[in-house]
Amino acid sequence: MRLSKLIANLPPYHFANAKQRILDRQAAGVDVISLSMGDPDLPAPESVIERLCTSLQDVQNHHYPEYRGMRVLHEAIAEWFAQRFGVQLTPEHDILPLLGSKEGLAYAATAVLDAGDIALVPDPYYPVYISGTTTPGAEPYLLPLNEENHYLPDLDKIPAEVVARARVLWLNYPIILLRLVPMVPFLSGP
Repeated sequence: MRLSKLIANLPPYHFANAKQRILDRQAAGVDVISLSMGDPDLPAPESVIERLCTSLQDVQNHHYPEYRGMRVLHEAIAEWFAQRFGVQLTPEHDILPLLGSKEGLAYAATAVLDAGDIALVPDPYYPVYISGTTTPGAEPYLLPLNEENHYLPDLDKIPAEVVARARVLWLNYPIILLRLVPMVPFLSGP
């Protein structure tokens, strides 16, 4: 079977061989602190496992949810955000439960990027920033985050022709978000 150009051109998944690279470095005597996948290293609390087992026995949980998802889940998420962050979300419009952050970021990129567009990517970056950008044919433009610029992107160094084609600015840390929000018009396009 011939695969589509989209699939054939996907870059290898960043973490696909991370385990082997870590093992190779450890075998070479390097003390590795893995900051890769973030897999839990502790078991789930017993109360969570018990609740999961009980929920699996409820026949209501044996079918697909409605198209927009379970209203009760959306409401619970909105309530958690309000309590945790003081943010008010509208359950039916502001919440989209996903399988994980990679899925959401990839969908966000394909929703706003076309071939020829540019995504501004802080470097170091979360790997899906690159794959999400390149999947629809857009190009990543790396913004180095280093000590001399206090680990913030230097927006003044982005060439005007890059800004003109930029449709996304990926943000790594809340501190960057807070400091860049006033600069959003600088990056806005038609």
